[in-house]
Amino acid sequence: MGTNDTNDLDIIINALSTNDGGNSTLSIGRNVTVGAGTITLTGDVNDTPTILFAGTGAQIADSAIVVTTDGFGVLSVTNTGGTVTITDIIGVNGNGLESISIASGANLTQNVGAAAGTFNVVGNVDDGAGGVGGTLVIEGGDSRGGGIAGGAVTAVAIEGTGTNQLTGLTIQGGDAGTTGVGGAVTATAITGAVTATTYNIVGGKGGTGGAAATSGVGGAVATHLQTGNVISAVNITGGAGGAGGASDVSDVGGAGGVGGAVAVSAVGGVSGTVTATSAGGTAGGAGAQAAGATGSAGGAIVITDIDGAIGTGLTLSAADGSWDVSADYDADIKSDFLAHTGRVQAKFNF
Repeated sequence: MGTNDTNDLDIIINALSTNDGGNSTLSIGRNVTVGAGTITLTGDVNDTPTILFAGTGAQIADSAIVVTTDGFGVLSVTNTGGTVTITDIIGVNGNGLESISIASGANLTQNVGAAAGTFNVVGNVDDGAGGVGGTLVIEGGDSRGGGIAGGAVTAVAIEGTGTNQLTGLTIQGGDAGTTGVGGAVTATAITGAVTATTYNIVGGKGGTGGAAATSGVGGAVATHLQTGNVISAVNITGGAGGAGGASDVSDVGGAGGVGGAVAVSAVGGVSGTVTATSAGGTAGGAGAQAAGATGSAGGAIVITDIDGAIGTGLTLSAADGSWDVSADYDADIKSDFLAHTGRVQAKFNF
């Protein structure tokens, strides 16, 4: 271990210290506070370093988790008693982790706070034994108010060509504050297939309006590319617009912030129902001497491409429940014929 100054601590898990084909694991049962320090995993094909979060309640780590050599180093979560939250980098482009394992019933969240971060794993994400793991959430930083913007997750890459098996996978923009924008998830690329109970892609919430100024915009999921096939229900949701602010003087209160936008392309196709919901704006605030401003619009949704799906559905819904448009398609393949059936249905609720 080495220190940068009195507040920062660098932790090195070096599986090469004996270079004997053995593995090295650092098991952590509580929170990790290292300031600007890092946890570095150093290993090779015969010597695997692992950082293990094995507590029994919620755990928070403010350290970047990086590797010395691309593809060597494992992040593992076996804590099923509370969410493990990492507020910094988890791997970087060109130096990604070997794999990430999340035990069934465990939850891992990356929320980068005010600083920008990345998420990169060369392999896949599952329970560590090729089975269904717990829940993974990758989220842009939430605004902390005072004009401080949430940090962006500038690049997310899960590069393994195998199947990522999870109970839940969520990619989400950060929530805005009254005077600070939410952090975006700038670019996401998942190469392998995803098998999950739920797969959520969500824009960040717009901030609540202040007494005068328009509040911050929710973090966008700017580009989400899913190359492998998805065997899961997929929920695509634009960020909710922020509520308008109340005025305590004669002026109109500040407008709420626009919700974060979402842009999705699923090249491998989706074998499950796709639900796209444009979250509506929130009501305006009441004014003391003048009306409060109106809430802003929910984030836009752009679905560029969904290919290769056989037996799937798509539902578009208004946030206020006033209408739904759904489409379903199935293919029945037998030795002497191919049958297609499809349906488009619109519902308006009074």
